[in-house]
Amino acid sequence: MDFAQLVAGSAIIAYIVVPCLALLILYAIIRIAVARGLRDHQRWMEKYRPSLVNAPPSRTTIGQYRDPAGPQPDSPTSWN
Repeated sequence: MDFAQLVAGSAIIAYIVVPCLALLILYAIIRIAVARGLRDHQRWMEKYRPSLVNAPPSRTTIGQYRDPAGPQPDSPTSWN
């Protein structure tokens, strides 16, 4: 193996492999930080939930905001 091939091989390692490893490590650090932050926030909310904040009512159906009787003939939203 001559000197040019060694330099070309090290350039591939230096410019491609090292940034990929750096991005992978950065991704792992951010992922762990976000997971721990969400876990700590959830624990804090369970322990110190303000009494003024009530949980919103759960939705039972997807169309709960529609008129159960359907559009009326004289309404502007009827499909006549």
